[in-house]
Amino acid sequence: MVLMQISEPGLSSESAISKKLALGIDLGTTNSLIAFKNGKKVSLIGDENGDALIPSVVHFPENGSVIVGENAKNKLNIDPLNTVSSVKRLIGRGKKDLLNKSNFFPYKFDLSDDRFLKVETRKGIFSPVEISSEILKFLNKRALEFVKRDIDGVVITVPAYFDEAQRQATKDSATLAGMGR
Repeated sequence: MVLMQISEPGLSSESAISKKLALGIDLGTTNSLIAFKNGKKVSLIGDENGDALIPSVVHFPENGSVIVGENAKNKLNIDPLNTVSSVKRLIGRGKKDLLNKSNFFPYKFDLSDDRFLKVETRKGIFSPVEISSEILKFLNKRALEFVKRDIDGVVITVPAYFDEAQRQATKDSATLAGMGR
C-alpha cells in the first residue's frame, strides 16, 4: 500500500489519478471520521446507521467479540471496565505519563511494564495500540463495504503536538489493523 505519491503538477492525467483510491482517516479521541475522494468530490463514510461521526470507543462484551462505535459507546455507563474510550490519550505513553491522570479513566490498568500502558478487560490485557487498531479495523471494514473495491492507500491524521512515540504508535495501530504493508 502506498501512503504517499508525489507528482509534478500537470504531469499526471486526471484519469490516472481517479483510478487510485485512498482513504483519509481522522482517528479522533472522541470520534473518528473516514473519507475518500471520488473524482472531485470528497465523501464521508458513515457507520451502519449512516452517521459520519463514529465514536472512538471499543467494548469487550462477555461473548469475547469486539464492538466499536455507537454500539460500544452505549456500553460506557453499563460496563465501564470493559469499554475503552479516549484511548488516543494513552497511545505512545508509559506508566509515568499516567501518574496524575489515572483517576480520569474508569478502567483498570496493567502497570507491570514501565514503558507501555495496558488496559485490563474481561477479554484480556490490551495496549492502546491494539485498542486503536480495533477502531481502525472497524473503519477499514466500513470503507471496504462502502466503496466495494481495493483501497490503494490510507492517510491517518495525528495532532501536531504528538511526539515521535505517539506517531509511531499510531502507525503501529494501522499496521496491526492490516492497513500497512
